[in-house]
Amino acid sequence: QLKECFTSYELCYVLALKTKIAIRLYEIFNSYAYKQTVVLSLEELRSMFSMENKYPLYNDFKRYILDKAIKEINEFTDLTINYEPVRQQKAVTAIKFNIKKLQNDEFIKEIAIEQIKNKTL
Repeated sequence: QLKECFTSYELCYVLALKTKIAIRLYEIFNSYAYKQTVVLSLEELRSMFSMENKYPLYNDFKRYILDKAIKEINEFTDLTINYEPVRQQKAVTAIKFNIKKLQNDEFIKEIAIEQIKNKTL
């Protein structure tokens, strides 16, 4: 089963990312790329990053965690992610992520490799 149930990705994309959160989100989104859409609750997201109590307000979590990580992923990897909040009455309870995997990613690989070079200098 291990041969069929795993996710592979180019190492250069992960090395180009700056934060642990962006790396973890990239791994998660890459595993769901075939579905093109995934809905994760805020509790799931917070527990993935061990931030159950750090950003209790959605706007803070969005600004300091999600927006920065997704900007990195969109800029340096073969995935393009956008998202929209899922509301229950007025409160945001989950986030719907739309995932698009780019087919011709040679240009993006070059950008990622350049980012890695800049990081090591």
